[in-house]
Amino acid sequence: MKSPLSPKHYLSEEIFALEQKNIFRKLWIFAGIKPALAAHNAFMTREIGGVPVLLQNCSGKIRAFENLCPHRLMPVQTEEFGQTPMRCVYHGWTFNPDGTVRTIPTERHLYNYDAETRQSMCMKQFAVHELGNMIFVCLDDNPLPFDDQFTPEFQEKVAEASMFFGPHAIHSNRRLDFNWKLMFENVIDYNHIPFIHPKSLLPAIPTFRHMFNNEKQEQPALAQISHGPEPVELHQLSFTRECFIDQQPYYWTKHAVKHYGRIDHYYNFYIYPNVNFTCVMGVAFPIQQYHPISAQKTQIRLTCPSVTVDNEYAKRHAANLRSVLLGEYRVMDEDFDALLAFQKAVHRDAPIMEQGHYESDLIAMAHVYKSLLNA
Repeated sequence: MKSPLSPKHYLSEEIFALEQKNIFRKLWIFAGIKPALAAHNAFMTREIGGVPVLLQNCSGKIRAFENLCPHRLMPVQTEEFGQTPMRCVYHGWTFNPDGTVRTIPTERHLYNYDAETRQSMCMKQFAVHELGNMIFVCLDDNPLPFDDQFTPEFQEKVAEASMFFGPHAIHSNRRLDFNWKLMFENVIDYNHIPFIHPKSLLPAIPTFRHMFNNEKQEQPALAQISHGPEPVELHQLSFTRECFIDQQPYYWTKHAVKHYGRIDHYYNFYIYPNVNFTCVMGVAFPIQQYHPISAQKTQIRLTCPSVTVDNEYAKRHAANLRSVLLGEYRVMDEDFDALLAFQKAVHRDAPIMEQGHYESDLIAMAHVYKSLLNA
């Protein structure tokens, strides 16, 4: 059937502005992992929906603020990660855990604020939801109930898997010239694996290897395609998949204190609108986030948390995370080549995509996306 989306949804800056306003500033968006904010005054900075966001550990409580000093709108924290109190680098203003102004250097001599103005000045605070070791932020003044976006069953699975994170993580950012939706659609579209990843991913997944070789294989039942937005709801867009993998365990697996699920399985947790959280062999937990920069530019944020290992091996294990990250990029680079080619070729007058029955998840996602866009 025809895709609910047209080429303009991957090209238009006007539509991108609506996405920022009605999706990324309205929904709960994954912002980071708790181990990175374990210490007092540990912080991380993000951009969500075009808004600079600061997550800060304030005496054990994780809070989220608009990362702007009320004085001259300078960022209060300027690095991506760190551990310092909330203090503006420009004029030295400091802030309390609730975002109100604590001290202003030379205040009595230079600023002359009246009492009402002084009391009202603060950094805007956003809603935070902790799900296991995953941190979500909602920028809306009236946050959507978390259960409306994610089912309790899905939340339980994500929380359980993330609680296996260890104290270390490796982070990477890359900017690429394609629309952010393409990458989320790509990871859900399992049918591309034999053609885009014939040497990297396909050999490790017997299900697709058999399918590609036309071997006799029982196929899963196909879901019914939704022909309109009414039967599809937001919480249906975040779901899990798992499959058997034919791959040797990481050599450091034996040092893991415990592992998630089965070590011969690959787990996907698709977190709408822009995260693919995975678990490989129970001990590696790559988190891919597709952060929109413009209609045709995306930042790929890749976080690879460690698993908890025995104390003797802990420091060495942190270095091993680089191999996990490079393994993720070996596969994603093949996806990137395809998506860059799509973005380069597509134009406003291009035909509407013809989608097949197996793409029911993508069609459902497109219906909800359009309803959110028009909200």
